[in-house]
Amino acid sequence: QTIGNRIAGSREEKLTAKYLKSILSQFSDEVILDSFKCNSRSKQYEINFFSIMYCLALLGYIIYPPSSIAIILLVIVYLIFLIFYDFRFIDYFFSDDKSQNIIAKINPKGEIKEKIIFTAHTDSAYVNNIYDHKLRPYSIYFDQVFLTCFILLLLISLFKVFDIFSFLVDYLYLLPFFSLGIILYLQNKSVNYEKSFGANNSLSGLSVTIGLAKHFFYNKMEHTEIYICNFGAKEANFKGSKVFLKKYYQEIKNARIINLESISGGPLYISEKEYMTNHSSELVNDILSLADNISISAYKSKNNLKTDARIFSYEKILATTILSLDKNGIPLRYCLKEDLPIYILEEDLQNTYKICIELVKLIDERTKQK
Repeated sequence: QTIGNRIAGSREEKLTAKYLKSILSQFSDEVILDSFKCNSRSKQYEINFFSIMYCLALLGYIIYPPSSIAIILLVIVYLIFLIFYDFRFIDYFFSDDKSQNIIAKINPKGEIKEKIIFTAHTDSAYVNNIYDHKLRPYSIYFDQVFLTCFILLLLISLFKVFDIFSFLVDYLYLLPFFSLGIILYLQNKSVNYEKSFGANNSLSGLSVTIGLAKHFFYNKMEHTEIYICNFGAKEANFKGSKVFLKKYYQEIKNARIINLESISGGPLYISEKEYMTNHSSELVNDILSLADNISISAYKSKNNLKTDARIFSYEKILATTILSLDKNGIPLRYCLKEDLPIYILEEDLQNTYKICIELVKLIDERTKQK
């Protein structure tokens, strides 16, 4: 409540990291703070970039169609890398902010045979009003919408340059302007300077990781090492989790990673599939079974969201995300100014906390058979 919103790279995010480090230092055997550069507005810069490039391509289509084709091909290449490889070129030009990861380690009593990593993120997001709109269920496909608009303009430009289907060109002439309207509408809804408090996304997960650190520091496992990782700059293209993975890959490649993301305000789900990524079915089934054993309702989810767990599953590390979803399959109040602490239910946090404790106990019990 005192710090408020925590945009990646902001003073408030740094204060949050400092606070978390002071708390976790009391309940861990080692705490590490890793700093890195990020672009706090990468998503918004990207939408602005697409809008500007589309306007330039449309102008080229009217004045000199070959120039339109060149611009469109450049943007399509960018979008292909973004959609299929989660790679943002724009980050290499505007990464002037500084964020940080906080990593706490809790040693087991004996030899380390297993590692379990609980993750959440410290930063909050800019408000995106599209999530408070009837288009909310389709918001995860906006990159594909941009790609479709550029491909349509490319085809029409090719028709005009090479005089193909010339009888259609006159009928299709207004289509690029319709696409421009769509792009400008999405830009107007998505790009602003208003900041979300980020109570569900992400303080709900952070609070549970602190509770888990305290529990396992005073109740150490026999052979399971516990990591508590609070990533910075998740809303800035998952920069924190990517930096962590790159630096500690050899150390964590055989670990199990449980990401806690927006865990209050709806039914609890365990992600088996996210956007172009499959998570560990074994881990998901273990969690669902444990939840059932302690009478907590949890469901398997196959969605098209993007969470930090994707970064690890993509590298074949066992991972999943625990989160709550609304009827549209999106975390409640995500990226909205209404994402406030008053809407967080303690029961939801307790349920996730209990599931995580039971999972660690199960994994540690299995180590005794090794």
